Amino acid sequence: MKKISYFVSIVFAVLLLVLGCPALVIAQDITEDSGTVTSGALASAAGDTGISLFSLETYTDSYGAQLDGDARQLYNLMVQNYVTEYSQHLDNLTISFELPESISFEAVVEDGAFQKTGEEYESAKSKVSGAIQAASDAFSYDYPQAFWFRGGSYGYRISCILDDTSSTGYRATFYGYSFNPEKREIAEGAHWKMNDFMASVQKTVQELNACTTGMNRQQKVKAVHDYICQNVSYRNNSTMWVHTAASLFLDEDPAFVCEGYAKSMKILCDYMGLNCACVSGTAKGTAYGTPGAHMWNYIQMEDGKWYLVDATWDDIGTEASTRYLLVGRQSMGQSILIGEERVEYRSFSTSSSGGSSPIFILPELAERGYGEKEEEMTPTPTVMPLLTNTPVPTATPKPTATPAPTATPKPTATPAPTATPKPTATPKPTAVPKPTATPVPVKTPAPTAAPVSLTLQVGQSYKPTGKIKKVRTSNKRIAAVSKRGKIVGKKAGKTTVTVTYTNGSRTAFYVKVQKGIVKTTGVSLNKRSVVLAKKGKTFQLKVILKPVTSQQKITYKSSKPKVATVNSKGKIVAKKKGTTVITVKSGSKKVTCKVRVKK
Repeated sequence: MKKISYFVSIVFAVLLLVLGCPALVIAQDITEDSGTVTSGALASAAGDTGISLFSLETYTDSYGAQLDGDARQLYNLMVQNYVTEYSQHLDNLTISFELPESISFEAVVEDGAFQKTGEEYESAKSKVSGAIQAASDAFSYDYPQAFWFRGGSYGYRISCILDDTSSTGYRATFYGYSFNPEKREIAEGAHWKMNDFMASVQKTVQELNACTTGMNRQQKVKAVHDYICQNVSYRNNSTMWVHTAASLFLDEDPAFVCEGYAKSMKILCDYMGLNCACVSGTAKGTAYGTPGAHMWNYIQMEDGKWYLVDATWDDIGTEASTRYLLVGRQSMGQSILIGEERVEYRSFSTSSSGGSSPIFILPELAERGYGEKEEEMTPTPTVMPLLTNTPVPTATPKPTATPAPTATPKPTATPAPTATPKPTATPKPTAVPKPTATPVPVKTPAPTAAPVSLTLQVGQSYKPTGKIKKVRTSNKRIAAVSKRGKIVGKKAGKTTVTVTYTNGSRTAFYVKVQKGIVKTTGVSLNKRSVVLAKKGKTFQLKVILKPVTSQQKITYKSSKPKVATVNSKGKIVAKKKGTTVITVKSGSKKVTCKVRVKK
């Protein structure tokens, strides 16, 4: 713990006295090195157990668009420093910034020294790490052209002052933030290859645009898909390099794993005006196969719908397969439907603090493939490359202008290639037109909601909200469903229940039925901080359990009942001036809400 100069402290204290403020007891800044966040290299199976930071209901054009407040501020700085103006920041990757939404807390002070302890401190620290983790995660999925990036270390300062409105007598505020990704790169000094990487990207985009002049959106997507399959080999050499798009644009013998395919697809589509997102999760080749970590893409077409593209699994030989080119949830995959073959991750990293990772909204995958008809859904066997056993990430916003290339980049020092590259079938360009974006229509059909994971005990039931038109279950022996949508667990196992609503939207419930009770994996509140004007004022806490089918009881407790009480249904009643903390618990999980009564 490093203390700054007492001279600054004394000046600050004198200033407060001149202004008529209480004397400053703690007048020192404490520098906190809060560790690191990891993004882009890992995907989390946390699913619905993470921290949902966002209020959007549908994916728009990026994961970053879902951020707000502190997280969005840092995300924008990352985009500016590491993508838009990357050439100006290669000498120093560290970002210094202030968060727009001040984070403060009631500090614990003993013997004139700030103590890093207490629920208030832990909660405030969690807000800081959550914002930085969310910004890092969204950036790594939205901008894979920053191929070297996989998180960073961060630090901040804490200032403590006297505050007679605080229950502890002191208030502390976080400020002076810094973010440094340099020691978290995929390889030492990898960011120095950005100039060569971006020059190669621009050259490739120019070639593809020349080859696809006059083509429609579907033909352009196929051209990008085929280009990647024809120029890259699937290979895992156990380095971070193959988990990025670097090899395609920097190596003489390009080779990588599924992340490299998906990120390359994302980069090229973005610069060609095709709205594309990276999606990570697990995939299996057969109904009883073992799921493996995987990454693929969703691409938006003229009808406003999103379709799956998996260049990795289509890279089966000299000529690319089209099995996984613009397909939907009900399209046939290797031997089972896409919706059964794949499970999407909504968390893109593991939290460095051991807590839950931020949750993002994914594009809604279309039910059927682009132009697909019922009779076309017949399986034909394909050979798939092995899945990487390392979890993965995703991306999406529209890229910014990059410098035009002047020369073909020289290959950089990378893992030694062992495979011979496959021949390229892409025709040579005859012209170099400027990239043009294909507009996406504003009007879209009724949305198909993202799949919902549902856990039930045998005999337990769950009823989705909304007006239901029809229902279907893939195995009624595992879970039965009534015409009104009531799902009942019958015996231990897994099945899928599809509910279609009267407005045309549809939700797939991935149902797991178990013998034991359903335990709580997460608790969240409608408010984490409440201010009540005076005695007698009330506030109703609303609790959301994860999973929603949890059978464990919810309990409420006030740390200072004389300040405010809370009943068994979560209703808070102010009693007198002061501050208290309401603890809400279900099973082993809990969350707190700070309550301040003014008078």
